Amino acid sequence: MKYAYLFLATLLLSLSSLAQEKATNTSKSFSQISIRGGYDVAQKHDFSNFASKNLKGFNAGASFDKYWNWLGAGIDVDFLQNQKPEYTAANDFTTYMTAQPYILGTDYNIQANATKLTRIFAGIGPDFKYQTVDNKWTAELNLRGGVTRTDGSMLEYSTKAVRPILNPFLSRGGDAVNASTVTGNSNPENEGVFYHKGYDKEYILTAKAQARISYTITDNLSANVAAYYMYYQGSKALYNTQDYTGSTPPVYATIKPTFGLSALSSLGASAGISYRIFGNQTHVKKQKGYNTLTVFVKDELTNQPLHDVDVMVTNAGGNNLTAKTDINGQAIFQKIKAADYVVKGTLHDIATNTQTVNINSSNQKADVTLIHNDPRFTVVGTAINLGTKTPEGGVSTTLKDLSRSTVKMATSQNSTGKFSYQLEQNTDYELVGKKANYISNIERVSTKGLTRSQTLYVQLELGIERVEVGKAIVLKKIYYDLDKTDIREDASSDLQKLISFLNDNPNIKIEISSFTDSRGSGDYNLELSQKRAQSVVSYLINRGIDRGRMIAKGYGESKPVVDCVECTEAQHQQNRRTEFKLISQ
Repeated sequence: MKYAYLFLATLLLSLSSLAQEKATNTSKSFSQISIRGGYDVAQKHDFSNFASKNLKGFNAGASFDKYWNWLGAGIDVDFLQNQKPEYTAANDFTTYMTAQPYILGTDYNIQANATKLTRIFAGIGPDFKYQTVDNKWTAELNLRGGVTRTDGSMLEYSTKAVRPILNPFLSRGGDAVNASTVTGNSNPENEGVFYHKGYDKEYILTAKAQARISYTITDNLSANVAAYYMYYQGSKALYNTQDYTGSTPPVYATIKPTFGLSALSSLGASAGISYRIFGNQTHVKKQKGYNTLTVFVKDELTNQPLHDVDVMVTNAGGNNLTAKTDINGQAIFQKIKAADYVVKGTLHDIATNTQTVNINSSNQKADVTLIHNDPRFTVVGTAINLGTKTPEGGVSTTLKDLSRSTVKMATSQNSTGKFSYQLEQNTDYELVGKKANYISNIERVSTKGLTRSQTLYVQLELGIERVEVGKAIVLKKIYYDLDKTDIREDASSDLQKLISFLNDNPNIKIEISSFTDSRGSGDYNLELSQKRAQSVVSYLINRGIDRGRMIAKGYGESKPVVDCVECTEAQHQQNRRTEFKLISQ
């Protein structure tokens, strides 16, 4: 169960991270007072099987949270009370004792005593939240560290001798002798069958994780449900028990006490209400003379929200307000004066429809939805450094329309490596990147077979790799016929990307290196690899690369990637390769 809560916490943290990007929410900053009540289960770990481990109960609490945007801080106070623990082996124990030469009620009585578990928790810690576009739903993750005053949960189950005869559990010799033989007195004595000390008003360090979902009823009031997990550090409490169980009833001499330390945790669920108090800068509805206009922009064909739309709001005097839509497709204009406004947007040089809205004293918080109709697809690309596996900024990308031979260009963003293009329907494209001292993959992207009413975005990654002097880079899938040196017509795109790299960097010189597997004689393989390396050089010369910039070198089977004796076909394939490396630049 603990791992389920950790998974939920990770999920909510991811949602919170999404909320950071251009988070614009009319109620993103507020204070919140909450009360709640619900069901709690206290769990005892490393505990005896002779007593109840899960104690049902209730919880009641209150909290105060302050949010600045997606991040906040809060204080929790909780009261939790759980049922008395029970000695679950009572029936078995009575059956066992009845089988002994002692009579319940005549020789001994059974005594049981237990107390409820009561806890009072106070803690403080960070809050994380994610709100939907319309602010109706809020998901929160509340993390707290604090102290719990813990009391009760004691359990005692014992026998009491009725007459001065030895209580069976006091005997370690196996004989039913007079009590005075062992203890020095003849008074009836008690013997503990099970004892757990519980907690005596102890203060225990506590960690609490809570996931809460709220629904907004009014601007200030919301209802919520929550689930939580609490762990009590250093909550171990002593217990001991007499283990009388077995395939046959043991003689008294074999009954020995078992000792242990139990730890405490709890989980539960609650429902409650929250009252939100907004700051002056964010809850503009309460500010006299100022209003809020929220503009949503959607794609007409898929109904998806559109980000980075340039939205313009114009009043009758020709004064313009502008903003870009965020990841949720919304742009928010705060503190605008009462007036009539014309609202429109533009994305990829295509305008949305135009809407008009009147902001007045009875319409201080207005919403407008704009529709954007662009029949093209949007490719959202990311330039990836193949060496570090991270996004690479500053990559100049070129998109070629293979049917129309038109070219578009875009540069990847420094922080995210992102770039985008608009793609026509039923069209094939070729994408390549350019950056100093980097070689780029060549990617194919096609809109053939895609339906615009179902798909808006096409995702792809463009891999680039840094080229350094002496660093070998493998050219993949260069095809030769068996025992031949001529490159086949279906040569890989890696040769095409090498041509682009050499054209983009006209001053560098490279070595083309060819390697064979270990099949065949050493002399034959050396000759074959030299001829294949020369074939690659000739291939590049025929496509405009200066002969003086390249050296062909065959290494035969001398430098295997996988050093094996009885190689598999896959290992042979790894060793049979063509590489290039930078000699000078």
